[in-house]
Amino acid sequence: MKLLNKIICIVFFICIINSQVYALDSSAVDIQKNIENKYGVNVIVSDNINENDLIESFKILECSLEKFFEGIIKEITDYYLTKGIETNIIIKEKENIIDLNANYKLTDNSINLYINILTNNYFGKTYSTSSDGIVHELGHFIGDYLIEIYSYDKLKSDFELLNNGYEYGKWGKDYNKVFVNKHSANSLHDDIADLIWYVEVKPDDLRNVNYGKKEIIHKKVVYLANLFDETFDSIKGDTKLWLEAVPTTPDKWALETISVMTEEGLIPDDFDGKYGAYITKEDFYILLIKLAKEKLGEEDFYNSFDMVIPEKGIKLNPINGEIVIEDKVDKIYNINSTKYEEYIYDAYKFGLIQEDDDLNLGTPITRLEASKLLVLMIDKLGIDISNYEEVEFSDIKGISDIDKPYLYFAVNKEIIKGDGNKLTPYEYCTYQEVYIMLDRVCDIL
Repeated sequence: MKLLNKIICIVFFICIINSQVYALDSSAVDIQKNIENKYGVNVIVSDNINENDLIESFKILECSLEKFFEGIIKEITDYYLTKGIETNIIIKEKENIIDLNANYKLTDNSINLYINILTNNYFGKTYSTSSDGIVHELGHFIGDYLIEIYSYDKLKSDFELLNNGYEYGKWGKDYNKVFVNKHSANSLHDDIADLIWYVEVKPDDLRNVNYGKKEIIHKKVVYLANLFDETFDSIKGDTKLWLEAVPTTPDKWALETISVMTEEGLIPDDFDGKYGAYITKEDFYILLIKLAKEKLGEEDFYNSFDMVIPEKGIKLNPINGEIVIEDKVDKIYNINSTKYEEYIYDAYKFGLIQEDDDLNLGTPITRLEASKLLVLMIDKLGIDISNYEEVEFSDIKGISDIDKPYLYFAVNKEIIKGDGNKLTPYEYCTYQEVYIMLDRVCDIL
């Protein structure tokens, strides 16, 4: 690999056609500063950018960056900064629909990620490169860093050993069990980038490559996760990084509960194999809404809240450039990066999400957060949650007075249980642990 004596640029092209021009307002400035400080980048904005388009672009970028384990992007930008290389996010204008996709280019003196936004289109709305596309190109950015740290030859040797005779530059029978797609089989660079993309954006597809059977591709995911553990100081302790992308089986103590909940339709089919991994906030909201609809009846659930009819949107596949027309719900939050956005919107209308909540849907949920949301849902479904006794554990003294009543109720009803004198409220929940908690909630309802 050539020496990375480069300026790393993430370039946004924004199409402004017949639109009113605004100065950068305080909201955009705040988002910009947050991105710069959190990720160690310089955000450079061209003059006369439409304010609303800019804010929407910032939100999509933030959402994409937040998919990665917190701190690792900053570690990479800090590393390059010690070499005198700055990381820049440059926002500019563009207008072609064929340029909507992201495009990563590596040259002798720069790394450029081109991300385009379309404003003049059939649907009359602004559309950016999808979060999928941004994450895919950031996968190349991270992959190049790993190659810089470990050397191309070492990683190529390790990956070829894992590939077990399936060669780069070819495609044939069973290659889909070794590579994410035909594109990823082109080279080591594409293999690493596409794996990072899939584990962050499409772990369900990766986990179910061969109907839940472990394949070579899952060994590569485990290898890459271990490599991240070794490389990044931000990743500490038992993170279970990307375990949701690898098929797992439930522990014996959870088997019966999972079987019953699956039969009742409370666990989505594409959650199959997600047992030992930490559950994301997004998937936790999905399970809550499914349970609420089951208890209220779906018709009554929707009749009780002001739901908005989905509207049409467009995005591009980051690999083949295919234009996809999809339904989008009108929303308060920037949730267009999730395939379950209707559930997140329902969670907002149901009152489980507040306007000032920091969603971070891809991050794991703690036992405290899970307990609070479960009790809040119980309250929304008409159960009195004011009758509880205070409990004492050595590790809950720092919990806020606002959160303690929810936790007390959850402990009183044995939704969450302690281990000796510890409740471990800040530990993350696995999927199978959440299934047990939901089963206990069902008994209360």
